[in-house]
Amino acid sequence: MMKKLTERHFKAIAAAIKQRQKILLLNYKNSTWRDIHAVTEIGEVCANGKKLQLTKSDLKEVQNTIVDLYKVNVLDFDFDTDRVAVSASGADDKRAKSKPNQDYVLFKVLNDASLAEISSPLTSIRATASDVNRFINDNNIHNALVVENLDIFDRINEFDLPMNADKIIVFYRGDAQIAPSGLKQLLLSLTENVQCTIFTDYDPAGIQICLTTPKIHSIILPQFDSSKFNIRLSQAEDYDKQSKQKAFVDKQCPIALSEDWDFIKKNRLSLKQQTILSNKLPLVRIELLSSDNKD
Repeated sequence: MMKKLTERHFKAIAAAIKQRQKILLLNYKNSTWRDIHAVTEIGEVCANGKKLQLTKSDLKEVQNTIVDLYKVNVLDFDFDTDRVAVSASGADDKRAKSKPNQDYVLFKVLNDASLAEISSPLTSIRATASDVNRFINDNNIHNALVVENLDIFDRINEFDLPMNADKIIVFYRGDAQIAPSGLKQLLLSLTENVQCTIFTDYDPAGIQICLTTPKIHSIILPQFDSSKFNIRLSQAEDYDKQSKQKAFVDKQCPIALSEDWDFIKKNRLSLKQQTILSNKLPLVRIELLSSDNKD
């Protein structure tokens, strides 16, 4: 079966061509050039199998062979475009670095009568990050909520959210199908007029998501009397699987979350958003810049 060449191989060929030398001795012990030689069968292996000798005409033949096999001109092919553009060039669309969902965001709008046609807990919209940014600015939205889990995003209206806002734009954090990179791109582009809150699982992984998501001003957490908390609601075995997240939060935990973080560790808590909803636990919003400012 023929070795399939990739961007790494194409860039190596382009770099060799740009050297404009009559003869090149390339490192044949390098798997990149071994792969290229195996596919094109152009050039001479010498120096006891350590070097691949290619003349200027050999490199031109290699370039043409890549065009024939892959429809890729190594000197001007753009790997950073989308699949449609790559397909238009005749190349395999899967070579595109830009994936179908990476610039998109899934969102909904709550509590806005002026946007009645979309301001419904049952209406979710998928749009590019740039389009959503324009939508936020055009509709004077100042409060955003990022939700970790998709099923909770779908049912966010069932929570009594501790957010005093006439209208809220709610985002799904993303997954393998809806890339988190689109949301990250959007959040980084927001002005300081938009206050971003996040709602995650109450466990090390959830706190890490909060601390690594850009532009987050506050977090929504379950509120309960620690002396009366039903430990059976927690999934301790899941907490035990989050040692890397725990180590991260131990180093990065802000003062505003120190009390909750100590409580999570002490009780080995992994309290899922679904459990918070099914048990109708009250919620509190904590500003990350201050340990004393709670809604």
